[in-house]
Amino acid sequence: GQSLDIAVVDDNRDAADTLALALGLHGHRVQVYGDAHALLDARSAPTPDVFLLDIGLPGMDGRALVKALRVDRRFARSRFIAIT
Repeated sequence: GQSLDIAVVDDNRDAADTLALALGLHGHRVQVYGDAHALLDARSAPTPDVFLLDIGLPGMDGRALVKALRVDRRFARSRFIAIT
């Protein structure tokens, strides 16, 4: 398949790193963020094709994060996938 840019947002760092490692072994480029604000602060980073978002994030949950990202036109083609 096609290599994708993927953003993993999960406050469980071990789970996020394991998921990133597995995706990387399949040729994807993965960035890991520990919470919603870390991702929002890094918006100058490459635009992910896919966001894997933990629903139960502290501070701003995954649902609120998706709403914040969807208003940004750069993410119009991105896919949002909930993980828990």
